[in-house]
Amino acid sequence: MLTEIENETPPENAPAETDAPPAGLPAAVLMGVGGGGNAIAAEVRADAFPLERVFVDASGADLSKIAVAGAKKILIGAKALRGFGAGTNPERGAAAARESETEIRALFEKTDLLFLVVALGHGTGSGAAPAIVEIAREMGVVVVCFATRPYSDEGALFTGQADAAVEKLRARCNAFVLAENDALDAAESREPSGAFHRPAAAWIARGVRVFAETLFAGNPDARLDFATFRSIFPVVGARTLFAVGEGSGAETAAENALGELLRCPLSKTTVAAARSDTLLLRIEAGTPPAASVVDDVAGRVQARFGGEERMFTKIAVVPERGDSIEICVIGAGEIRAARRKRDSFVPAPKKTAAPEDDAPVSAPEETEDAMLFDPDRGVFQAMRKRLYEGIDLDAPTFRRKRVNLQNEIDVRRKRLRKT
Repeated sequence: MLTEIENETPPENAPAETDAPPAGLPAAVLMGVGGGGNAIAAEVRADAFPLERVFVDASGADLSKIAVAGAKKILIGAKALRGFGAGTNPERGAAAARESETEIRALFEKTDLLFLVVALGHGTGSGAAPAIVEIAREMGVVVVCFATRPYSDEGALFTGQADAAVEKLRARCNAFVLAENDALDAAESREPSGAFHRPAAAWIARGVRVFAETLFAGNPDARLDFATFRSIFPVVGARTLFAVGEGSGAETAAENALGELLRCPLSKTTVAAARSDTLLLRIEAGTPPAASVVDDVAGRVQARFGGEERMFTKIAVVPERGDSIEICVIGAGEIRAARRKRDSFVPAPKKTAAPEDDAPVSAPEETEDAMLFDPDRGVFQAMRKRLYEGIDLDAPTFRRKRVNLQNEIDVRRKRLRKT
């Protein structure tokens, strides 16, 4: 069961809601999950982008605290949890999402891209977020997830649950960016108690903005088309490279921005990619940067982060920036390893008694990972599934019917030996 809380009333000058995004742009959702994730997502300034804002929680009390104009609030697991929340138990959070699966699927019916924000460690975020992402991926939605890892002194329970959720999300998302509070704390003074996610919130809000500007910039020449964006993240489970830096000064803006880019804590986490074969380099400046500056930045970015196979460069001119420059790098690493893991995955068969020679052989139960990597979709892997009554029409017939080909071959060999 899913309960939709009354939405905040949009301001009079808010853009009218439409069923479809502007022509040529993906239909995108910015979603917070859980108390911490919703608090961070609420701080993201996304009014300039065509993003549908959604806040998801198992706690009605926490949802009522969110005051974002025009946002949709969704209470998951209302039947089982009665709006009291999932506490510190991720299994309850996952169960709440599963209870509301039909309605969550309806939410993603017309969605191409999901920006998901979650604070990991507690019940709803660590449990519901992986389940929601799995549903989105099954429906062909491209998922970019921004997550926080709790401070180590919050205890082994929360950090352990966060680490387990990180692995689940990494395996499901096209892009996964982790903000580790301990690492951020090393560079910034820690906020007073009760504001644990403030440094992470600032970095995640910045990350969402940069990704959104990449796809929805007002100047079409500064945009990356959605098909190219998807090609940067061709397979789930790869490591994500994301770094951003800003600098100012009439003569030193680019140099200062590069320095901050190389120090970006989001590119130094335990799950981040060090290099990428394909890179997106985005430069935003107050005035058009000189070609020599762009060439110098591109060369130094390639030397540090890769991009030998393909590199897309986008220049955005934003007069409000004055003499400042922002440089951003986006990519995916270890793609070949992720593909090998996906393609070599074989679900373990169920332990059952040996069948009679002439008895039909049933396929082993398909595990969650098998459905995730789904290697038999081949070239259709990164494309939206064409579903008919829950059946993926692009998958081969033997896959749709869950026929175990190896078992079928073994049975036929036995029969041939008898003849």
